[in-house]
Amino acid sequence: MGMESNNIKTEIKAQAIKMGADLAGFASVERFGGCPEGFRPTDLMPKAQSVIVLAKRLPREAVINKRRLTIYKNVNVTLNIRLDQIACQLACFIEDQGFRAYPVPADDPYTYWDEVNLHGKGELSHRHAAVVAGLGKLGKNNLLITSRYGNRVNLVSILTDVAIEPDPLSEEELCPEECRVCLEACPAGALDGSTVVQKLCRQQFGVTLPRGFSVYGCWECRRVCPTGGKG
Repeated sequence: MGMESNNIKTEIKAQAIKMGADLAGFASVERFGGCPEGFRPTDLMPKAQSVIVLAKRLPREAVINKRRLTIYKNVNVTLNIRLDQIACQLACFIEDQGFRAYPVPADDPYTYWDEVNLHGKGELSHRHAAVVAGLGKLGKNNLLITSRYGNRVNLVSILTDVAIEPDPLSEEELCPEECRVCLEACPAGALDGSTVVQKLCRQQFGVTLPRGFSVYGCWECRRVCPTGGKG
């Protein structure tokens, strides 16, 4: 028999951590009112009432050490696969309690693609979901900054039709107004402090190694951020 909705938050968080998540936050769908049409939780799941956002940390050395580009790419791919696995497993747990749950991919595939501007959008912005779920704030590089792990986290979200009490929003100053380290470090000039020009970023981002291996060539905005060394 499924548990009551007012008791499930604690159990969901405990299960998420047990399954391997490092952080878990909760938001009501009402907090997504400012999202573009087509990218709100209820556009994906009309009866959704809550969004659960999970984070896994990246090893610090994999972020700050660029001697081998293969390491950073492998860490990101590994963590995104793991996040998707946890999200699917947690969705099944929620189903077993008598509710519905809909895991959203941590990264690709996604539907929206603007070929001219090389601009892609995930089915749901996990970064913005994490902000309204109380996990942290967005930095000027558009990455989520958490108090515990800095910007060294990857994210995934699960939509559910159970009403869960949302977590309080973060009140910490995680990206100081005067800090411009990431803006000045971006070799493509793709950052303006509030958005990322994906066309410029992507042209700098991809690198092909011998034998055709594709890796990330740049993550300076994450690497140089003072919060990246936390945790």
